Amino acid sequence: SSTNPRRFMRRRTLFVAVGTLVAALIAVAVYFATNDSGTAAVSPTSAPGTTTPTADQQLVNTVNLRLSDLPAGFGKVPPIGSNLTPAQQRSQTRAVNQLAGCLGMPEAFIAGLFGNLAQTDQTAAGDSPTFASAATPTTIADSHTTVVKTTNDATADAAPFTKANFTSCFSQFQNASVAAQVSGGTATVTSVPLFAPTGVGAYGYLTTSKLPGQGTLLTEMAFMIGGRIETGLTIQTTGTAISTDVFDSAYTAMVQRIADAGRT
Repeated sequence: SSTNPRRFMRRRTLFVAVGTLVAALIAVAVYFATNDSGTAAVSPTSAPGTTTPTADQQLVNTVNLRLSDLPAGFGKVPPIGSNLTPAQQRSQTRAVNQLAGCLGMPEAFIAGLFGNLAQTDQTAAGDSPTFASAATPTTIADSHTTVVKTTNDATADAAPFTKANFTSCFSQFQNASVAAQVSGGTATVTSVPLFAPTGVGAYGYLTTSKLPGQGTLLTEMAFMIGGRIETGLTIQTTGTAISTDVFDSAYTAMVQRIADAGRT
């Protein structure tokens, strides 16, 4: 069976989210208002029963964010689209190449992690469902997990995060991403310290995007790498802060599953 070529960090960058996210957050509020429950079924990415998932695909599904990882008040909602125009795609390529230059790393490698190129070490990948709070302003949470061939591959993929200038380079990347989608939009990134179990590397970042005419978007991301697993958790809101209860609940559950999987 074919694997999803999306990188574990690619959709976690604002580039493919910010242009539609504010409207999507409003749509989620409408969705909750017009449905009896936020747990309505969402169509799976593939028809059930057609193929048996590989062991690595099952691992992806096990690690990804679950509704039970989140506090009460969350429900499953339809996935948010992330289509880019040709001009935005060109801007993304430029931003990815600039990020590679800033980090002093090969463009193809960074494009595999943050852009559109296929990552050669991947064996399986997949997205969690999209979950959202019924409260206003809405908070959206989801994750993307990739399993790679070897633990050495995963260690190599973690290299960008270990560079002293990653946060400043990533801030430039996010700013370029937002500016390409929203005229006059700006973004800044701050590092968020994360505790992780032995055997897991965890790197947290909070992006504050100011979108003229739309307000402010907060995006908190945790990138977790352990064993052969690479996961990006994303929580976004148009509120004034991301709930620590929401982030801590989701992060703690996921990082523990990664640690447990690495010990088997």
